[in-house]
Amino acid sequence: MQVPTQAQVLAGGRHVISFAAGIVAGGAALHAISPTDATNATNAITQIGTGFASIVAGVSTLVAVVSGAYATLSASPLWQIFAVKQLAQTAAPVSKDAQVALVNAAAAVPGTEKVVNPALANDPATATNVVNK
Repeated sequence: MQVPTQAQVLAGGRHVISFAAGIVAGGAALHAISPTDATNATNAITQIGTGFASIVAGVSTLVAVVSGAYATLSASPLWQIFAVKQLAQTAAPVSKDAQVALVNAAAAVPGTEKVVNPALANDPATATNVVNK
C-alpha cells in the first residue's frame, strides 16, 4: 500500500468540501436554510478546508524533517555498529559440514599453508589443513 501524496490528499479534501458546499447551496436554493445560515455554513466549510490544507502541509513538512533526522542518525558510526552487532546476533550458525568445506576450500587456494580454526583442528576431515592457535 502506498501512502497518498500531498496533492492526492488535497484533491480528496477539495472533493469533500465541494460536496458539502453543494449540499449548502441546495439547501439554500430550496429555502431549507436561510441565506444567513447558508453564508455561515459556507464560511465554516471554507475554514475547515483551509485548516485541513494547513494540517496536511504541516504534516508533510514534519515527515520530511523526521526522515532527514532518521537518515542522519542511521548513517552515524555508532548506529552502524549497533546494526552490525544485531546482524551478528541473529546470524544462523554454520553447520560443521559447511565449516569443513570452507576450510578445505581455503586450504586449496594456492599459497595457503594452513587455516586457523581451533574448532576443526582435531577433525580428521580437516586435520591436514588446519592449525590450532
